[in-house]
Amino acid sequence: MRRALAVLTAIVSLTPAALAHGGHDPRLKISVSGAEIRLEVGIEAGGLGAFDTDKNGVISIAEYETRYAEISDFIDTKISLSLEPDEVLPAYFSDAPIVDRDHIPSGGGVKYIKILRRWKLPSGAESLTVMSGLSGLNPDVLISRSGAFDSMADLKICTASEKLRNCR
Repeated sequence: MRRALAVLTAIVSLTPAALAHGGHDPRLKISVSGAEIRLEVGIEAGGLGAFDTDKNGVISIAEYETRYAEISDFIDTKISLSLEPDEVLPAYFSDAPIVDRDHIPSGGGVKYIKILRRWKLPSGAESLTVMSGLSGLNPDVLISRSGAFDSMADLKICTASEKLRNCR
């Protein structure tokens, strides 16, 4: 009985850490609860080639960690949340962890990262736009609404290139 309890305790203790960043999932997930909007999407690290310091075609864990602040700033230029017409809201939480980091072999490259952003929902907002300029973003979008956001009139999800803005 004690052994079973110890194993169960270990599983419960390790589960949040193990699942905190999960595996690669390219779907854009937007959830709104109360006054917070969360965005999560997995992207291929190949789109971050400009941060490949040694220009060998692979972003190593060391390169990613060294240039993390620059990568995060780059991502912030590609993903934004704005009120209409174009008042961009700053994220209060940003992270971009490496997916399956513990399974990357020595000398191997980063394959995927998970982009996580959180914003405070402004009171009285009637319309919000999530803009993504990330190339190769999966078109599947999961949206979860609850609380104050249920009464909002509109949420637009837009993808953008230099010449085109496509919203749904």
